[in-house]
Amino acid sequence: LPILEDMLCSMPRADWLERLEAVGVPCGPINDLEQLFDDPHVQSRERRIELPHSLAGTVPQVANPIRYSDADLSYTHAAPTLGQHTDEVLGELLAMSKEDIASLRDHGII
Repeated sequence: LPILEDMLCSMPRADWLERLEAVGVPCGPINDLEQLFDDPHVQSRERRIELPHSLAGTVPQVANPIRYSDADLSYTHAAPTLGQHTDEVLGELLAMSKEDIASLRDHGII
């Protein structure tokens, strides 16, 4: 399999897409943020937004691609940090006590 692995890793993404599309395989590229924001379609629809993040300052985000004629979507903050809402979910939504949540932390569960 090393030969196959070399081929898989060395062929450019555009070649893979062309070959897969030629034989009818539904496919599309997986873009990083830079590639995404360079896309002419994303640019023409103005889908790039900047949101405040608690650890990273201001971060680029992708706005919802769906536009509603009678509703304005608002964006207030970027994705949460790992565990940022754990206490809220366990305490408020699942009605766990502070002691139970502390016990989960003490045991390395959360």
